[in-house]
Amino acid sequence: MEAGTAGPVDADDPAALRARLRALDVERAEEVARASSAIAELERRTYWLDRWELDLDVFARTPPGRLIDRAFAVRRRLRWIRERRRTRGG
Repeated sequence: MEAGTAGPVDADDPAALRARLRALDVERAEEVARASSAIAELERRTYWLDRWELDLDVFARTPPGRLIDRAFAVRRRLRWIRERRRTRGG
């Protein structure tokens, strides 16, 4: 039985129950690994912000922060325009 497959298992068949349990254990282990990886990545990204005591909300309200926000808005708009041109064929 494939991991992630939720199907009826014959309660009278111990081998089928063990196989289903192994599949669920594998699925759970994969979920835990993905969650741990995501948490580690977020911790890595926020480490220097915490270390330098930077508050992004405060920074975003400063003139340089607003300038960076505007630059990203322009970048998003340019990507949107390019994507529309690409999908329209010209």
